[in-house]
Amino acid sequence: MAWDWGQTGPLVAVLTPLVGVPLAAVTFYLRALREQHTEALTDLARRVDRLETRADALRQGLADAARDSATKEEWIRENLLARDERRRLSEAVTRLHAEQHAAARLSGWATTAVRGFAVLPGANPTRRARSPRRAGTRRAGGTTDQRIKADGQWQDNPDDQTHPQ
Repeated sequence: MAWDWGQTGPLVAVLTPLVGVPLAAVTFYLRALREQHTEALTDLARRVDRLETRADALRQGLADAARDSATKEEWIRENLLARDERRRLSEAVTRLHAEQHAAARLSGWATTAVRGFAVLPGANPTRRARSPRRAGTRRAGGTTDQRIKADGQWQDNPDDQTHPQ
């Protein structure tokens, strides 16, 4: 007897409920197990957090009780250690402040020295420097005793009578 596609359809229709129903039941069962496992893990994490919080509170309470019941010598020793630490911190802050002040003074000296090198004799140090392209184009009768040639060389200004030679 030959097997044809016309006979396959009814066979599949008969076998589908036999396979599909148990497969759906297994799927729902596995999904329920997964949800139950997730809920159990969440509940366990919540309980562990509560236990850790309570353990921290117990530790703090024990430390407070130990401090309250400490002898006078232990209390004095802790107080002296705290004072020493405060003194060391104060010295460190003072040293940093002094170094900062010294660095500011040094920077001021360096700035003054640089300005001293950059200022020409008789020039006004508060006046803004000329751009290189305008060098040598200064009008006659200025306040400086020297001016720049176009090629960058210095020459005496014969028009300047502020410093007779």
